[in-house]
Amino acid sequence: MRRVLLLVGLWLCLTAGNCVPQQEVVLFENPSEQYLNMTGVIDEGLEYVVRVIYVQNARASGCPTYGKDSDLCQTKPEEFTYIPQIEGNTHRVHIPLKELSPGANSWWEPWDIAICVGPRDPNAVPHQCQRLFYFTEDTHDGHQTIDLVCTQQFWCFEGLQVENVSEVNQEYVVNIRKKQQLKSQNTTTIVELDQLLRDENWAAFIDRVLADFEEEDTITLLMAANMAVHEQRPNDAMLLYHVGTIRAQVDGKHYTPLKKDGESPALAIQNLIDLTQSEMRAFLPAELLQMYQAVVPHLKQWNSHYTNMYDPGWKSEAVLNLQDVQMYFEEAKTKRIHDLQGFMTLFENETYAEAYEVAWMYEWDPTLDQLAEAKRKAEETMQRIETQLDIDGFMAPISKQRRFG
Repeated sequence: MRRVLLLVGLWLCLTAGNCVPQQEVVLFENPSEQYLNMTGVIDEGLEYVVRVIYVQNARASGCPTYGKDSDLCQTKPEEFTYIPQIEGNTHRVHIPLKELSPGANSWWEPWDIAICVGPRDPNAVPHQCQRLFYFTEDTHDGHQTIDLVCTQQFWCFEGLQVENVSEVNQEYVVNIRKKQQLKSQNTTTIVELDQLLRDENWAAFIDRVLADFEEEDTITLLMAANMAVHEQRPNDAMLLYHVGTIRAQVDGKHYTPLKKDGESPALAIQNLIDLTQSEMRAFLPAELLQMYQAVVPHLKQWNSHYTNMYDPGWKSEAVLNLQDVQMYFEEAKTKRIHDLQGFMTLFENETYAEAYEVAWMYEWDPTLDQLAEAKRKAEETMQRIETQLDIDGFMAPISKQRRFG
């Protein structure tokens, strides 16, 4: 679990662009000793950059780790950007994997490779990034061809994803194509959002999505939620997150995406959800209570009507009964409001809020071994209060996981 959270944190650091080096970088004298090459076709008007994240190995350096089972240091990663050669509709890039010197007393190693796709513009650097490869000790899946299909907002879905890379000095074929817009209930809105992304005007993007959040699709809502976290707009982030995840729940059930042509959005949606959840877990009980109180009235008023013109952003395989879709939406919204009201009741209980804060502190700094017993007692307190109040709170999924392994 902590290793997954760490991956999310590194990916968020990459997309937010806030990976600030902690020390002087020393280049490795032979960076091509280990590498990956990427080549393939790219649609006209698109370009990309590749970013490689390097982390310190705790076993070698002896630095504090993220947890007892982690091999990674509690230091910010280093980041290198590589620019491809693009000629017409083909591209090629060489990605060194030993950019940092192992003899520089830093013990850096590659961890994550992301691709950032954007419009072909000499005055702008692509910024919309998604993980393409990461390095583990797992067995490589054997695939060396990846088809990326990119939306008008440059969010690219992976049709055949390489999830585990343990083989280096290989060439991968990565084809980068534009997603054809099937239909839209509001073409003007899409064009406006696209331009705001090009301009990196996050505040205006959030405002535009909020103005029409009842009709926006899942990915647009979740992108805006993640931006709102970084723009320090917690109430807006919380609203967009819950609207986006409700929309994802409905669309995932009734607008089942076709898996062909790299158009399945499942990975992108889950990444956005994980990233935003990771950031929001930094809020303390009093802050969460205030945000829930602000968000619930908006959710109650949200009345998103599903029509034949609604476009989830991908091709779906079934003929829909819109009455069933609308009924499922109402059920999902009602349950979410009920859950949030339960969390509000729990956080209004001072004993519960204090216990939650102790458990939260240990979870996000597991090196505090002196808090292990305090965490256990805090979780027992939270479970007791949830049982007394008959509320499925934060302990409910944890207890279920422990029961069923």
